[in-house]
Amino acid sequence: MILLRADYNVPIEYDATGDERILNDFRIRASLPTIRYLLEQGARKIVIISHLGRPNSVETLADLDELEKLPNGRRKFSLRPIFNRLYEVLAEEFGENVDDFKQHFLMNFHTTPIFPHTRYGTPIAEADDDYKIEMLENLRFSKAEKQNSVELAETLLQVTGADLFVQDGFGVVHRAHTSTDEITRKMPSVAGFLLEKEVSTIAHVFENPEKPFVAVMGGAKISDKLPMIEKFIERADSVIIGGAMANTFLAFHGAEIGQSKIERGQEEIIADIEAKAKRKFGANFREQFLLPADFGVAKEVAKTAERREMAISELQLDDYILDVGENFSNYTSQVIENAKTIVWNGTVGMAEFANFANGSAQVAAAISRATKNGAISIVGGGDTSAFAMNWAWENPDLAEFSLISTGGGAALELMSGNILPRLEALPDK
Repeated sequence: MILLRADYNVPIEYDATGDERILNDFRIRASLPTIRYLLEQGARKIVIISHLGRPNSVETLADLDELEKLPNGRRKFSLRPIFNRLYEVLAEEFGENVDDFKQHFLMNFHTTPIFPHTRYGTPIAEADDDYKIEMLENLRFSKAEKQNSVELAETLLQVTGADLFVQDGFGVVHRAHTSTDEITRKMPSVAGFLLEKEVSTIAHVFENPEKPFVAVMGGAKISDKLPMIEKFIERADSVIIGGAMANTFLAFHGAEIGQSKIERGQEEIIADIEAKAKRKFGANFREQFLLPADFGVAKEVAKTAERREMAISELQLDDYILDVGENFSNYTSQVIENAKTIVWNGTVGMAEFANFANGSAQVAAAISRATKNGAISIVGGGDTSAFAMNWAWENPDLAEFSLISTGGGAALELMSGNILPRLEALPDK
């Protein structure tokens, strides 16, 4: 009997009626190798636990009415839609129609959340049924999950009757929560295939990268990624900066960036970053610590905004920088293609808008070409991984990545050279 901690915190949206739509099921699909292996090794039953979103957690079962409801009356952030999609992707994995698959592969969803001191008359492991996989409701409905509660860990052990805990949620192993830390003190615990792959690939790249090593960084905030920027400067041969992060660097140097988003109050940090980059790269500083000089701009921040290509010297006071420009993309694509190790964290533009996803799409294409030529490539960060997966779905003949990480904060921590305490907590890693 296996208790499996997955990371099913997938992007999901709700319409006006409360019907849900999973925007990207990458994390669900990423759990399949571990699930399939456990089944093939004869696991009688797998109980999956996970969280979804940031619900307004409550103390006890008596407080359930305080949880947020959707217009259709269903509970917001329920794992039920994830359970339904898992059924579909498992059927696909085994090459069957989902309706036929459900006839012989039985699964069960537990609607009532688990709280400390919840008790089942008969533990799931001892129940007289034929369920192969069962899923408990969103762990974060209980406040005790984020409190690393001894009582909740004991409850999970009693409710499930599990013999072995498998940690396969890479995206949560940097957090000291009940299902990542305290649970490992209650039963034998090991890492799943997804966790093993993510950690070993990222660790190998940063410990012994094959040269040239190119780092591509985007996103909005320098402050959130400072340790990783410093690590890249230390290890990489070239660092490419895009996204709103690049705007902040350019504004520091006095460039006119119009109405573009920047992170204020970072002058001292930027000065320190550039001083370290100058010491590392020397006379080639501007050729190896790359900032865009042309952009995709618009007069408004909107999906329907008209894109204009513009050099930095041409930017007007009412312009918004929403993407890197074609010249910068073409040049950096060559840098990426010549690399043997590539790490990408952060889209280089407002990639959720089709008109301003060009820069990120060119990064994805260049990384894929390099990977097909033997490079090791890692895509990390929630938005970046989602973009890469969607791009790969749309370009299956072009896409090639060594690892698209399921972890956001965990990937950042590991890339920054930090130890993941919850990984260290596993008695058998």
